[in-house]
Amino acid sequence: IHPESVTQVQFDNIRHLDLRWLVLQGIKAAFVKNEEHELDLGVGVMYERERWSDFSRENLGITKNLLKFSSYLGWYTDINDHIYISMLSYYQVGFDRKDDLFRHRINGSIEITDKISDRLAWVVRFQLQYESDPIVPVAPLIYELMNGIKWTI
Repeated sequence: IHPESVTQVQFDNIRHLDLRWLVLQGIKAAFVKNEEHELDLGVGVMYERERWSDFSRENLGITKNLLKFSSYLGWYTDINDHIYISMLSYYQVGFDRKDDLFRHRINGSIEITDKISDRLAWVVRFQLQYESDPIVPVAPLIYELMNGIKWTI
């Protein structure tokens, strides 16, 4: 068990998220940690600031400042000398006083890495995110499928 600090900056032009930044302070516990597997659980408190452009109304921007509880579960395993799998799921919730509701976010991802050589790997990642009450009228569920080449120096 040890403390964990996280910062994140994000934007998403397609969904009209102009800027999201957050800071988190929590604790992380590794329940299983050996040469082949790792299973982690993290909990903490985060502060999140988001700026959205509401495209349903002309020139309207919405800014939210929320204090949230955040938790995650991560599982990481080596299938063999070449294949590595990482699965991570988050749950974040905070009360929005202005709109008088709880805002929930659930995020899950799985990443498969195939090590081609010491420096080169092929990576496939699938990510799914759900927002219970989007701040602007966008789809509450989004997904991403990505693959690519990873070069390690």
